[in-house]
Amino acid sequence: MTETLPAKDRITCHVLDTTTGRPARALRVRLEATGGTASVSGSRGSSAPRRVFESATDDDGRVRAWLPADSGATAGDDDDDDDDDDDDKMSQHGKDEEEEDKETKEKDQQKRDHDKKRWWTLRFATEAYFAAEGKQTFFPEVVVCFRVRPGERYHVPLLLSQYSYTTYRGS
Repeated sequence: MTETLPAKDRITCHVLDTTTGRPARALRVRLEATGGTASVSGSRGSSAPRRVFESATDDDGRVRAWLPADSGATAGDDDDDDDDDDDDKMSQHGKDEEEEDKETKEKDQQKRDHDKKRWWTLRFATEAYFAAEGKQTFFPEVVVCFRVRPGERYHVPLLLSQYSYTTYRGS
């Protein structure tokens, strides 16, 4: 049985085709939790996505629910499966409980700080969309990376044509 995510996920999007002035219907969209921070000049904490969700826009050009490709978590949530957990579980010989408690609190704070910088990526399959419309496009895929903060909702609209696009943080 395929489980769908709630209709009001923390990350939503919709696409408008500006060449027709109408919603972009049946455009495939992929949402990836990429973890850590990234930049053109820097590197990401991990090259592989941590979680992946997929969907397609409806008749109104909106993604109403994400289908989890690798987990049942709600889009935009964070999980606690850091690779460093095994190191944390190792016994710490020669340290008293107060020192261990202090280190635990510091690691918890570092994790919270890291979580505040979570990066997500939306990938819009624009080439397939325009091909279905009998058109060519300069952009085979539109990729939008953005940072999320815990507890906030994000709406990412995409205004799309064959040779340009724009996006912004919506409400």
